Amino acid sequence: AKRGDLLLIYLITYTQILYDTRAKLIFFLALAGCAWAMHNLYRPFDDRQNCIVDRMEARGLQTRFFTLFLIMLMLAANGGSVLCSVAAVVLVLVNMLFLMSMLLLILGEMFEMCQGAPTPHVRTSAVNHEAVLKLVSFKLAHLGLL
Repeated sequence: AKRGDLLLIYLITYTQILYDTRAKLIFFLALAGCAWAMHNLYRPFDDRQNCIVDRMEARGLQTRFFTLFLIMLMLAANGGSVLCSVAAVVLVLVNMLFLMSMLLLILGEMFEMCQGAPTPHVRTSAVNHEAVLKLVSFKLAHLGLL
């Protein structure tokens, strides 16, 4: 889904399928909404760490959608200074909220790694070491290395 999203963005950006800038922005807005909806429907990432990757990807797609929506709102206002000012402030706040949440997440993970705390997604008791050893030895024997 992500590759298809990028392909459509590149096609619209670098080709002359749509000539008008407003039409391109409307298409980008619709594409951002579809990508956000598809991501929320399928949740394609791993469930480790309390689905943090899914949540942060959804937050990024949400930020992208609202950024494009607010830009379209400012263009539709056609010079209304009050509406454009409010939309610009909300635009900056939405993007700052996303940046701060990403920064806090990354710093929290770095701090956890520096402390040497075990990550909650690692479950060593659930791993059957004997079965893993048998599988590895079977694969090595199959390749002729054992």
